[in-house]
Amino acid sequence: MIPGDFTNGLPAWLADWFLHSQHPLAKAQREEVRALNAARQDAAIKRQAKRFEAMKHEASFIDPKADIRPIASIDPVIADRYRKEYGSACLNDREFLEDCRKTAPELFFPK
Repeated sequence: MIPGDFTNGLPAWLADWFLHSQHPLAKAQREEVRALNAARQDAAIKRQAKRFEAMKHEASFIDPKADIRPIASIDPVIADRYRKEYGSACLNDREFLEDCRKTAPELFFPK
């Protein structure tokens, strides 16, 4: 959740106040949203670490010659963040996934 997500459905004047006001209450609300977002991302990273350990075990059961086989298992929070940062089609882009395999190997099944 980024501050912009928090403003969905709010009147424009309230969203503007939340995002840009220097009022102490607005600053406190922004800090609270940042803290909630950080906690949500930390929880997603911990879930992804557990998922990666499970993927290591599951990889031994996957037939490497099968026509269709999984390549990644990504936590929904992490996937949403990637889609927001890199575009909605990023997880369908082969070049993006190859780059991710190098920079974030914990998202992918071991080869």
